[in-house]
Amino acid sequence: VFHQLDGVKLFENSKLSEVLSKETSGDSNKTEIDYVADDMKTALEQMVKKLFGQQIQVRWVDAYFPFTEPSWEMEILFEEKSSQTSQQTEWLEVLGCGIMRNKIMNPIKPNHTAWAFGLGLERLA
Repeated sequence: VFHQLDGVKLFENSKLSEVLSKETSGDSNKTEIDYVADDMKTALEQMVKKLFGQQIQVRWVDAYFPFTEPSWEMEILFEEKSSQTSQQTEWLEVLGCGIMRNKIMNPIKPNHTAWAFGLGLERLA
């Protein structure tokens, strides 16, 4: 048995365009997808820091998932390399995430963009 916690955050495309134009003032090449990806990464990093503590180190790894594009895996530093104990640095994948594909979003919620994540609870045990 595998237990997973999933989450989705929706953005109305018209409002997303407005927010992006106000934030960038036309001086940036930041796209709507960049904005949504930044929002996702910020939110998920905050969640992981609440779970594991503010000191936790996070890294993002490009990944493939069939329902999202672009996609990433979030890893947290599990064991840091120490010259005194000869331990290797180990990263633990804690969740997968990405921007939901249009072919999934359009039939369900047209004119919306969303990010989604899945966190395997057994990985944290």
